[in-house]
This record gives sequence, C-alpha cells and structure tokens, in this order.
Amino acid sequence: MRERLVSVRSAATYSLINVVTFPIAVAFFCVLMVSAALIPLGIGIITTPMLLVLLRNFSNLERRRAGAYVDRPVQTRRLDLSGRGFGAFREALGDRLIFRDFGWLFVRFTAGMVLGVLTLILAAAPVLSILLIPSWQLLPGLNVAGVEITAWWMALTLLPLQAIVFALLAPFVTPWLARVQAQLSLTLLSSATKRELADRVETLTETRESALVAHGAELRRIERDLHDGTQARLVNIALRLGIAERTFADDPAAAIKLMQQARDGAEEAMTELRDVVRAIYPPILADRGLAGALSALAARCTVPTTLDIGGIGLYEDGTESAAAAETALGRIPAAVEAAAYFVVTEALTNVGKHSGAKLVTVWVRRVGDDLYVAVTDDGKGGINEDGGSGVAGIRRRVAALDGAVTVESPLGGPSTITVELPCGS
Repeated sequence: MRERLVSVRSAATYSLINVVTFPIAVAFFCVLMVSAALIPLGIGIITTPMLLVLLRNFSNLERRRAGAYVDRPVQTRRLDLSGRGFGAFREALGDRLIFRDFGWLFVRFTAGMVLGVLTLILAAAPVLSILLIPSWQLLPGLNVAGVEITAWWMALTLLPLQAIVFALLAPFVTPWLARVQAQLSLTLLSSATKRELADRVETLTETRESALVAHGAELRRIERDLHDGTQARLVNIALRLGIAERTFADDPAAAIKLMQQARDGAEEAMTELRDVVRAIYPPILADRGLAGALSALAARCTVPTTLDIGGIGLYEDGTESAAAAETALGRIPAAVEAAAYFVVTEALTNVGKHSGAKLVTVWVRRVGDDLYVAVTDDGKGGINEDGGSGVAGIRRRVAALDGAVTVESPLGGPSTITVELPCGS
C-alpha cells in the first residue's frame, strides 16, 4: 500500500512540475518565434543562437528528469557555440538535436499540459470528493456519474463512493499517465536518429580500424624487441655457455669467467623481457590494482603529484588508502585498467617534459558503467596534439575501447586531459 502511495506522489510531483512550468514554456516559445521572425532584419541572427542555447539547457533538464522517472539513464548534449554572429547562428541550426528540442517545447505546452492536468486531477480526486461533502449545497448542479446531488443522503453516499473509486484507480492510472509524459519527452528528445546511428557506426568502424592498426604495430614492436633484444642476448648466452663447456677442462678460470658473463647476460635478458611484458600489461596492476599502480606512478613523477581516486586522496604509497580507493572504484576490466594506467603514464611524462608545471592532480572516478580519468597540471598550457605531446597516442588507445578524450589547454594553463572509458558493470 505504501508503495502505491509513493508512486502516486511521484507521479503527481512530476506532473505538477509540468503544469507549473507551463507558462514558462509558452512564454519561451513565443519569444523564440519573435526572434525567428526578426531573422530577416538581422536581429534574430544574434538573438536566436542565445535562445537556442537556453532551450538546450531547458530540454537537458527534462531529459534528466524524465530519465530519472522511468529509471533510464539518458545522455545529454550541450550546445556550445564557438562562433559569433552568423557563425553562431549557423552552428546552432546545424545541431541535429535542436529541432527535436523545438518540437518538444511545442508538445510540452499542448499534449504535455493536458496529460499533466489529468494526472493531478486524478491524484487529487479522492480528497476533493471528500471535501465536497459538506459544501455540496454551495455547488448547484454537482453530480456524480451524471446523477445530480439534491439531498444530504446522496452527498453522504455518492461522494464517498466516488472517492473510493478514484482512490482505487489513482495508484494505477496516475503513474501510467506520468510515464506517458516522461516517455513522450524522451521520444521527442532522443538523439538516436537514423543519421546519428549511422554516424555512430561509422565512428566505431574507424576506431576499430585504428585499433587494429595500432594492435598490429604493437605486435610488430614486441616481435622486434624480442628478436633484436632478448633473443640476441639468449643466443649470446648459449654461445658463451657452449664455449665454457668446451674449455672448462683445459682452462677452468676462463670457463668460469664465460659463465659469469652468461649469468650477467641472463639478468639483462630478464630485465628486457620484463620491460616488454610491462608494455603489454604492467605487472603492478595485477599486484596492486589501479589505485596502487597510479600511486607508484605519482611517486616516480618528477613533478609533485596528488591523487584523488574514488574520492580518497593518495599522496604517498599507502596500502590502506590504496585498498580503500580500489574498493571505491569497484571491479574494472583489465583492458580498461591498462588503458587508464597508460593514459596517466603518458600524461605525467608529458607534464614532466613540456609543461613546466609545479603541481599535477590525477582524478579518477567510477560513475555507473564508465571510468573517468582526469590529469590536470598548472603549467603553461597550449598543448599541441600534433607536436609530440602524446595526446594522439592517448586518443588511439582510448578509441580502441570506444572511449572519449577531452583536452582543455588554454595558453597560460591550466591543462586538463579527461578520459572516459566504458568499463561495464
């Protein structure tokens, strides 16, 4: 019973917001129409982009609100205009979602208003029916299901009966009406158009091709490192041991020296082999997890580095703090852990080489099914992605996992590289 009451209250709250904001929607629609009418005069070219940015913010609020009501995560997209004047106007109208936003605004104060009022009336009907009992004489023509109330016995029987009927209907009908409103908003505001799905497929195809190319290059690099480095040392070790075996009877001292050289060569080969393996999947990730591995990276960085992992600050290699941070992040696939580790490694290397920074902050959060990693430094900024900054490599590695990279680096700093990696549940 309590769950039913909660569902009615949630539906009424959702619909009440729709009804209360109805005048705002109407006024905004009218202002937008006036601005569009002024486009031929040039005034609308300036005002329309600003209004469309406000419309996008308004529609994003509805996307989040409707998504929360139907318990479905909804992606929002900001309308950021980099140009001015006609450039901003063309950029705003070129956004694929803007016409969906406009269509939603129109439906918002037509069908949305009707559904919202119906939901509120049905939710309040049981209480209103009871409140009408003592005042039925003040409302001539008051009727229940077409039967006019003309006596107290009718008011005391028909109105409570009506209240019971509405009370039985409200827990089922009001949430359904509210869900219809939310689904209508999400349908109108959804970005999954055929064109955008085609663009998404094209993007995934390109990133897959890039990932295959990068994977092939990585395999060739590993083969080259093993062939030119480790294999050559192992061959040299085998030769020295063979010579030592043949000369041991005649010259034990020379044989022992050769075996010592072979031992040194074996240690060097092991070091090189560890470097090759580390480039594939850092052993420290398996030993200490992502939080511990990033803590070790921060300790080795030439620039003072602070870590904020899962809301837990790590300044030194503290086992308890790293364990708590690992718990906050939850279980992360190995491929995502490796990508996050390499992103931070590359970013910290770039900071040490190019930024002139005095402080670096590494921020890591798990939000739903996504892992966010941000590296911020207080250096000179102005990252040049084509100038050996390593950002291109970060983009390739992240794109292989269908992630996203954002670089913010104005001249004078600060610089922030933010990475979003899907990591599943």
